[in-house]
Parts: sequence; structure tokens; C-alpha cells
Amino acid sequence: MNCDRQLATDKRNLNKGGCQMLNLHKIARVILTLVMVVALGGFLPFNTTNVLASPGYGTITGHIYEEATSNPLYPATIRLENYDTGELIGEFSNYPDGSFHVVVEEGTYRLGASASGYVTAWYPNNCTREEATPITVELDGLVSDISFSLAQGGSIAGTVYNQWWGTEQNQVVIAVSGSQVVPPLKFEAANLVINPVEAKTGEAITISADITNLSNTAGTYTVTLWIDGTVEAGRNVSLEAGETTPVSFTVTRDAEGSYQVRFDRLFGSFNVIEAPPTPPKLPINWWLIIGVIAGVIVITALIYIPLRYTA
Repeated sequence: MNCDRQLATDKRNLNKGGCQMLNLHKIARVILTLVMVVALGGFLPFNTTNVLASPGYGTITGHIYEEATSNPLYPATIRLENYDTGELIGEFSNYPDGSFHVVVEEGTYRLGASASGYVTAWYPNNCTREEATPITVELDGLVSDISFSLAQGGSIAGTVYNQWWGTEQNQVVIAVSGSQVVPPLKFEAANLVINPVEAKTGEAITISADITNLSNTAGTYTVTLWIDGTVEAGRNVSLEAGETTPVSFTVTRDAEGSYQVRFDRLFGSFNVIEAPPTPPKLPINWWLIIGVIAGVIVITALIYIPLRYTA
């Protein structure tokens, strides 16, 4: 009897242990599967032809290639913007085979591609975002075969110095052109006037110049005023083609010294000297005033009364 009870107990323990081993085996298989997915997922080729539009959204798919070799370029980044507002929707990494897959809401977008050491391109392979072609995504729609070919690029580094003072100049606009000819100016500042060139501390100084639109189309230009290499003020000016308009700024300084002025591409300076001290106000002696008035009245009476009696 005791042997039968012991045998039943051993059997239950064996079944319990077997279940525990089975559960551990299942857990191990799940963990191994997850590890394989994580390890291999980033290296599995992405086939855009098998992508279906996400329900309730739209999908954009394509590839990024290296221009020189036509090989897939990885890693690279896709930049997605709202075409109408310019709002950044997001930036997304591509897959090792160069492909990318972006799920978006219905709308019109601007798409750019970039990679370290390569020139950024805007679809379809334009240099500036303003030249990008809009991509329209419909609800549950698929836009495929959006391809980019990025060219290898370099970098330009240097320091800009002020031609008058020899000091480093900040807040400088650098124009880069793909030719040996400097691009023509679209707007020009001329006839810089600083009035007065020597002011007292706290005195208003007017700095003005004429801004001309040199292009054949209407446009808006941001006029910037620097003082001692720091932006003092700025203003947007809208001009028709060929139009000229004066633009002025008013500044004050409470400290003595010489100040360097930059108005767009024009340079000048003004000096500030200490204002002379204001003479103190003398107190009003009301008693003296009353005494003088009283004296005048008394003298008048002394003269007027005898003359009246004589008459």
C-alpha cells in the first residue's frame, strides 16, 4: 500500500517536472525567435513590390542609390515635409538594400534624401527644396519607385574677415555657386547715412540706406543692421522689380566709444561722447518774489498818493 502511494507521488512529481520543462522549452523557443528577428530583421531585403498601402493611410516606397556606382546607399535618411506649409513630418532611415518605406496620412509632401558625405537631394534629385516635385499620397494609396541618386560631396571651411578692421566677421551670408562666376545680386543697399556721426550718450542716431530690387520680379528682402558684429535690428522689405526704397533704423547708446556699423553690405561707424551735465535747477525763492511785489506796490503808492493830493 505504501509502495503504491509512493509510486503515485513519484508519478505526479514526474508529470509536474515534465510540464515545467515543456514550459521552459516554449519560453526558450520564443526568446530564440525574438533574438533571430532582431538580429536578422535589419538585414532582410525589403521588396517594395510586396508592400501594400496601410489601411487608413498612404504609403511611399523607393530606393536610395549612390550616383557614381548605382549601388544601394546605406545608411541614408529620408526627410518628409508637408509641401504646402513646410512643416517637418519626420525623418526616417532606409534599409540595408537602400529601400525605404514611409506610412503617411493623405496629403501632398516634399521628400528629401541625405547621407553622410553626400549631397542632399530633393525628389526628383534636385539640389534645393524649393525645386522639389510634390508627391501626392491618397488614402489607402501606394506611391512607389521614388528613387534618389546621391552624389558624393565635400565641405568648404574658412573664416570671413572684415576688410576694414581685419577682425573675424560673424552673421555673414555665404553664397555657393557651381561655377567660377559669383551669382548676381538680387537686392542691393546703397547710400549709407549715419546721422549724427557723433552723438551724445542717450541721443538717437538714425542709420539709413536705399534698398533696390535688381531682379526682374517682385520679391522680399531681409535688411539687417549690425553694430560691433552683433545683430541690432532687421526688417523685411517687399519691392517690385527695379524698385528702390529707403530703410532706416534708430539706435541709442549709453556708453562712450566708437561703434562699427554694418548695414547689409555697407560699412560705417559713429562715435558717442558723454553728454554735458544738466545744470541744477535753482529753487524758487517765493519770499523774495513776494517782497519784490510788495516793494513795487509800496513805491507806487508813495508816488501816486502825493501827486493826487497836489492835483
